[in-house]
Amino acid sequence: MKNMLIINRMFAVLALALASLTGFAQGLENIIVETYYISDANDATDNDGGSLPAGSTTYRIFADLLPGYEVQAVYGNANHELRIQTSTFFFNNEDRGEITGSAIGSGFLDNNTVALDSYLAMGYASNAHFGIPKADDTNGSIVGGVNNDGGSANIPGGLLVHGAAAPVLTVRDGLLPGTAASLTLVGLTPAQLALFNDQNSSTGLFTTNAGAWSVLAGVQGATSANRVLLAQITTHGEFSFELNIQIGTPQGGTVQYVANNPQPGELERAFLSYPLVVEPANGQRINATTINGNYPVGNCVAKHGNLSTALESPESNSTAVTGEDQWFEAVAVSPGIRVQLSTTAFDGMIELQDASGNTLATENAVSGLGGEILHFAGPLTVGATYFIAIRNFNSALGTGAYSVCVQRLSAPACNSSAPFSVCGQFKCTNTGAQIYQFTFVNTLTGAAINRTNSNGLTTTPFTGFIPGQSYGVSLACTYNLFDAAGNAETFTFSNPNACLVPMTAHADVDLRPQDVCASGPRPNNATIGATAWICGASYFQWEFTQVSPSPGMPFTVNGVGVSRFLNLAAAGLTAGASYNVRIRPVFGTVFGEWGPDTQCLQIIGQLSGDAGEDLTAFSPAENTGASDSAALAVVFPNPSNGTLLNLSLTGMEEGPCMVRLFDQTGREVFATLVVSAEGIITLTFGEPLSAGIYMLQVTAGDVTAFERIVVQK
Repeated sequence: MKNMLIINRMFAVLALALASLTGFAQGLENIIVETYYISDANDATDNDGGSLPAGSTTYRIFADLLPGYEVQAVYGNANHELRIQTSTFFFNNEDRGEITGSAIGSGFLDNNTVALDSYLAMGYASNAHFGIPKADDTNGSIVGGVNNDGGSANIPGGLLVHGAAAPVLTVRDGLLPGTAASLTLVGLTPAQLALFNDQNSSTGLFTTNAGAWSVLAGVQGATSANRVLLAQITTHGEFSFELNIQIGTPQGGTVQYVANNPQPGELERAFLSYPLVVEPANGQRINATTINGNYPVGNCVAKHGNLSTALESPESNSTAVTGEDQWFEAVAVSPGIRVQLSTTAFDGMIELQDASGNTLATENAVSGLGGEILHFAGPLTVGATYFIAIRNFNSALGTGAYSVCVQRLSAPACNSSAPFSVCGQFKCTNTGAQIYQFTFVNTLTGAAINRTNSNGLTTTPFTGFIPGQSYGVSLACTYNLFDAAGNAETFTFSNPNACLVPMTAHADVDLRPQDVCASGPRPNNATIGATAWICGASYFQWEFTQVSPSPGMPFTVNGVGVSRFLNLAAAGLTAGASYNVRIRPVFGTVFGEWGPDTQCLQIIGQLSGDAGEDLTAFSPAENTGASDSAALAVVFPNPSNGTLLNLSLTGMEEGPCMVRLFDQTGREVFATLVVSAEGIITLTFGEPLSAGIYMLQVTAGDVTAFERIVVQK
């Protein structure tokens, strides 16, 4: 734990009012911000020191003084904010880090990432080392590389070797032996100091208007350059600060240097702000920052900015109280755009302009502090450049950092490759919309099939499509969005001729091998079947042509529902005759292709006990049971309204009897157990059946009977 005595009293020397100012007291020459180290992937493996993201930068802040001058305090008061800030968090070593550099044990500097800890300082980087710029270091290195223990992962060769910040720490570590002076913390709360404690900070802002860190006797640099370490900060975010410093003169006086708003007797220095307080480069439209606008809704990499030093540019057309702005430019990749401004620092406002400077849209829905979301359905011209101004509507409410994200609002495109099976799926690109609409138009008939999908996967099965035919596809999507104030906004974008979808032809449909003549004759009330079930077929049509004992004319019989099986009792075939059989699927009102016409079917000369064979694809396994008398299930009314059915059973043994009802897709929609007996059994449906054709299956023991049911509304 970092154990630093926090003194909650202000001492007279740090009253931070001018005590004596000599005529030549210009001892603060500059503030030096040194890039001390940039971490790599090996450094990120260490768990002892806590989470250090690869690419994190360690900054050191030095006061560059004239000879004989000394730093006494870094402070904030009612007129001058003291601020150190990052867009992410401050890295704090969890192993041996401290709130102040002078409290870090020198023997721990070679442990994992201790040398990268974030801390406040008055000249010292450990209890036995001055912190000096690496350029001033001539005594080698005690941290990094082979001097480092390699962290929790025992990295061979040690940590802190990355060479992105020259000179590398393995050559110059910016440490010089020396006994640390006692550092005093004044007016800083535990919550403020916790930002530099032994775990990563929960916020990226350290600020005070009534606190300081100090060495009462003052501190001079360890070399003739007289550069005094004020703080070390490690972060993988954007880094900034605003400091105020009291220095002591060789004559015993004091001078206060402030970043801005100087009071009588204070000296203002721009270099006390970092980055330097100048208007951002993109503060004018001509210098707009390029931003990627090719992200779908729900996915974006934001750009960051800060309006603290921005001015109002003359290119803005929207009305604002103050209107400080920064500019971004994006190339349109779609007809619509979504601009999301995120901030809690100011009263945000968004303005969208075309390349000629014409304002297309503005957004200021949120009253007071907060971000905005601008939706513009355009249409924008794809490939053209558009400009986005992020504005502060009224800087009196605040100013500061923000992030901006640009996303596309577009119609989906085809994202599937041909050819397609009618039972396959078509997929369009995911745009981030909430609803997707698909329209398929048959290129031969002009018939349209519509699908709607809202699950975000943007897929739809081809049920109802005709094999071997092609469909033109039109796509659309609807965004149900909200602005930053919670107001609903709906936008629809269409792609009228997205692509062409060719369907593959269906497979040949033959008579199954166990039904052909070579397998022996079949009874004229048996169930025969096709070799393949064709996806998307409404039903199968069977054609019979008698070939013996005398040739006959062909005739057709329609199957029941989507079943690929047919009960010959419905065909009226002649006992003892042989037939050529052809089968084809039917898709609504469109007939598929016939299968081979050489399929031979032979009918035996008398009825057999095969009446119980399955006649529906709902349960394709044939019934092998037998009965002395034919089982019969009679249903009335038929057609019905789908509310109830009356069932009369004959030819079944008394006892438990399973009743099942299937729709045309083979899905079981009703099942119940009744007692088989002479008389009427009433079946009542809790929810009325939908209009259509159903197959009723009644099973008692090894005997099964079927009945075709029609429901009309």
